[in-house]
Amino acid sequence: MRSTTFTNTLIMSLVCGLSLGPAAAQTVPEGCFVREYDAAHLAAHPNQFVERLALNFDPEPHATSRITEVVIIADMASQGRALTGGFAGLRMTEIGGNFAGPLQFGVECDGGSFDVVRYDGESLLIETEYVRVALEGCGGEINQSTSLAEIRGEATRYLLYRAHPSACEAN
Repeated sequence: MRSTTFTNTLIMSLVCGLSLGPAAAQTVPEGCFVREYDAAHLAAHPNQFVERLALNFDPEPHATSRITEVVIIADMASQGRALTGGFAGLRMTEIGGNFAGPLQFGVECDGGSFDVVRYDGESLLIETEYVRVALEGCGGEINQSTSLAEIRGEATRYLLYRAHPSACEAN
């Protein structure tokens, strides 16, 4: 009898713990997150093509539908695929939202998606196998675009840090 009570208590604790864990992990990011790579980092990683990445998460445009909008701003480095593809020095942008789930942010027009792997309020880790950033949206006349994934189909991760909202303005 005593071991049955212990086993039931253990099972209930595990079930309760598991049900609380994912809920806490599904906190949707809000605000501005940025990562800038300095010259030393870029020199040590010659194939990296993103010099600066900013993500601005804003739940307000869709407050009634529980969708959080994300604005993606990527400044391309003068090296790697950005250089060979003609994107060096360009600012590429995109707008998306968490349409598929609280921590999966997609881009319209089959522009791919990224997942929030970790979010602690001050830092954000995302992962993507393909997410488009472009000079203009999917219907633009000049639609130069590229993916934030280093190699399409292989996971690329970016660690970004909370920043002042002005750091996410797409000037």
